[in-house]
Amino acid sequence: MLVGLGDLGLGSLDQPHAKGGGIKMRYKDKTVNPIYKTTKWVKRVRPKVLTRDGQQCQNCKRFGKAERATTVHHVVPLSFDSGRAFDMENLVSLCAKCHGSFHRLDQGCLSQAGEQFGQWWIQSRAARLVLR
Repeated sequence: MLVGLGDLGLGSLDQPHAKGGGIKMRYKDKTVNPIYKTTKWVKRVRPKVLTRDGQQCQNCKRFGKAERATTVHHVVPLSFDSGRAFDMENLVSLCAKCHGSFHRLDQGCLSQAGEQFGQWWIQSRAARLVLR
C-alpha cells in the first residue's frame, strides 16, 4: 500500500497554506517562521539532518545524481503540522534548486514536484522502518 501525504489526513498539500495563526513560510513579503532562527534549529536539528543525509540532496540522489545539499526541507509543511518542526522523519536535505522547485512561494503552497517528492519520501521511510 502506498502511503501518501493525503493519507496523513492532510488532504492535498497542493492547496494554499493558511495565512493566519502565526505559522509563517517565506512568502513574497519575506516573512520566515521563527523556528529557523532558534538555536535548536541552527545548531542541532539542521546540521543533524544534513549529516544523516550525507550532505547530499535526497531528490537528486533518487535520480542517480550527486548534488550538495544546502537546505533542510519539511516534507509535511509547518503550516499543516507545526508539531513536526523538529521531527527528523519529516526533514530531508535538498539542494537549493530542488528546494526552490518544491515550493510555489507566490501561492504559499507546495508545487506538484514537492508533493510528489513528499509522497516518495514518506513511502521510502515507511519501507525502511518495516525492513528493520
